[in-house]
Amino acid sequence: MISKELFIGIGLVIGLAVGLGIGFSATSENDSKVLDMESFQQMMLDDSDSMQEMILSTMKDSDQMTMMEDMMKIMMNKMQDDPELKQAMVKHMDRMKASKEAMMGTIDNMDSQMMDGMMTGSTMTFNPDVKITIPMIDGYYNGEKVYFIHTELSDEKMANMMTSMVNFPTLHVPDLENIPDEDVGKFYVFTNGIAGTGPYGGGPFFFQIDIFDSIPTSDGYSEFRVPQLVTWNDNSTPIILTSVDELLDAQTNGKLSIKSADFVVHLPMIVWDSGMAEQIKKPFITMPQFDAKVIDIDEDNYTVTLQFNEIGTMNMMN
Repeated sequence: MISKELFIGIGLVIGLAVGLGIGFSATSENDSKVLDMESFQQMMLDDSDSMQEMILSTMKDSDQMTMMEDMMKIMMNKMQDDPELKQAMVKHMDRMKASKEAMMGTIDNMDSQMMDGMMTGSTMTFNPDVKITIPMIDGYYNGEKVYFIHTELSDEKMANMMTSMVNFPTLHVPDLENIPDEDVGKFYVFTNGIAGTGPYGGGPFFFQIDIFDSIPTSDGYSEFRVPQLVTWNDNSTPIILTSVDELLDAQTNGKLSIKSADFVVHLPMIVWDSGMAEQIKKPFITMPQFDAKVIDIDEDNYTVTLQFNEIGTMNMMN
């Protein structure tokens, strides 16, 4: 059986690969670190020493990743001699590849000006007449499924990771860190435990999906959130948790620990237990002049289609 440490390593390797340009990449074609999916997978399986050196070099200036170094070394050293671990890695990589192929049609149809703006994270202009289909991600709130999109993130490496997770741009927007603390919510991301399922393999570390502390009908709801990193302790038996209350009870009982990240994510919620979004106000703070009308929600295929409209014209069009 694969240990918790090795599964954490799998999530970390894939996440860092994302930052190096796996899947949908915003990196220049001249950047020698950009690898296609097959090349990366083969390097992981055939040359673990080289991959360990490259990944740890990428990690060295990231406080978020430092706590994973020992787990990374364990995984990389054992990968060559562990067929089960290799199989798990291939499974996760194939899942990401399939997700990429499913979303490429949407990306190809996006207006080029919007894509250029998304790659730079700058305020952009684009053709709002082109409807945009964005991947939805699932999570839990009080035992019920919710669906959300992530559009912007204050940390560049994590923005790259989330971009490749769903094969759709998550913009790097450092100004998100200037949002007052009282206007920022929380969501809980699992770094180990039960392996993820669904099209995106669970959360960014490929374990169970995230837990949210509020929905749009709740007091204190915010589209801007700081991730809380949840780690099951070594002497605990992980289970699926679906609410903040369950999570905090497990923490009180010494089963897991929670550590706050130091970046902010823009996460508009699309579906929750009591309703669905009809309109998203400023889904991108990098496009402050636009709201978006929700045209279609497809929970089976994890997508939402938006029609962007300049603020002030939404009512005239309805």
